[in-house]
Amino acid sequence: MEFLEKYQAKAGAEGVDPLGYYISPYAYAQVQVLGQAVEATKSLDDGKIADYIRANAFKTVLGDLRFGKGGEWAQPRVLQIQFQNVQGNGVDQFRDTLAPGDPDAGRIYDREGSVSLQRN
Repeated sequence: MEFLEKYQAKAGAEGVDPLGYYISPYAYAQVQVLGQAVEATKSLDDGKIADYIRANAFKTVLGDLRFGKGGEWAQPRVLQIQFQNVQGNGVDQFRDTLAPGDPDAGRIYDREGSVSLQRN
């Protein structure tokens, strides 16, 4: 959620997706994985980086990630989003405006490899 808060604070002025739930966390996580692999291998060699990525876990904004031999996620994740009671086309209705820690606050959950955004 910290990542999304920072993203949303800048997104509107940049003219991009104002909420950033769909692509931005995944793009940021990709850069985190690459950065961690470059740091660990002390190299920009594609082969060394690829070997390192296939053999290690990474801490990212999506949680801990690990990849399989073919480069796919070791544990598949599917993005599922469900919005209820949508009225009109205003983007503000999709923002999480409840206080952190509020049990009714919308959050991104990772359950058994699936990522979903839930708003109550």
